Amino acid sequence: MLLFTGELLDVQTGEYNSLVFKSKRYDMGLKQEVPCSESVGISDECLPFLQNYKKCIGDDVAVPVLAIKTKKGGIFLLTNGDVITKDKKPAKSAGVGA
Repeated sequence: MLLFTGELLDVQTGEYNSLVFKSKRYDMGLKQEVPCSESVGISDECLPFLQNYKKCIGDDVAVPVLAIKTKKGGIFLLTNGDVITKDKKPAKSAGVGA
């Protein structure tokens, strides 16, 4: 089983359903790693897990995925199961104003 792990930033729904993770990539011009996002498509079989995915926004999670090679030689990631929670981020407490 292949797992995609990282901090889940968003769950996007609509015409194309996807999970958006915080990631890094190497920038050739800067010659260093820079922050970016990585999208994982939500398969039709995993649509019942949408609420579980949304509950994990902001947490470090692992999601079972299928890696599909595209015609242009890239890799498309598609969910293959429910989210596996790794670490929950502590909730931000509301400040008390004086």
